[in-house]
Amino acid sequence: MASLLMGNDGNLYGTTTHGGSGGGGTLFRIVLAPHLTAVARSPNGNFALTGTGPLGSPFRLWASTGPSIPISSWTLLTNGAFAADGTFSYMDASAAIPARFYRVSTP
Repeated sequence: MASLLMGNDGNLYGTTTHGGSGGGGTLFRIVLAPHLTAVARSPNGNFALTGTGPLGSPFRLWASTGPSIPISSWTLLTNGAFAADGTFSYMDASAAIPARFYRVSTP
């Protein structure tokens, strides 16, 4: 019995004492969902966004004028892959939009 461990890949790892094919327990991984870690307005009015997710995994960054708008109506800003340290950054130059909501997802 051990506590969960955070792996270098940004996921959680753990073990069980029962189960598995031989009944002696299993090793498991919990893939953490990507999320935004910061949204900051720069002096020129642009928004600097940073986030984390499973390293090397693809992601999509979305924007909308309202959080309750169906995701099918959100605007795709960019897609890419999380860096080797599990992070990403993006500069949103759409300063003319008065209210902006962001969401990061994996495909």
